[in-house]
Amino acid sequence: MTQAQTFSMEANSDTSTSRSEVAEMGCDQERSSIPPNLVEVIKSTLTQALKDLHRQPPPDALWSLQQTAEYLGVKSQTLSLWNSRGKGPAPTKIGGRTMYRPEVVRLYAVEKTLPR
Repeated sequence: MTQAQTFSMEANSDTSTSRSEVAEMGCDQERSSIPPNLVEVIKSTLTQALKDLHRQPPPDALWSLQQTAEYLGVKSQTLSLWNSRGKGPAPTKIGGRTMYRPEVVRLYAVEKTLPR
């Protein structure tokens, strides 16, 4: 091994040691500034976001009565009542099931929005 290679290895080992020491000091400093409940807040926020994501139907799929009611912010019984009275968004019957086209539901919601 040449003297240059030996010097290079020594320099690298010194640098890596000092880098790890700096990293450890940085971690300790960062840990002390993190609120103790931050992990729980992040977990609950992500859990809620995933639940919301899974509740949303695919954009091109037909929506069930329940999905449509959730989108409109009403109970499914209310949507059924509107349907029986010819009110609310126009449903589509498929295989005996009442389904809703998302674009029709969105248009209905926009039409029902009160002007300011």
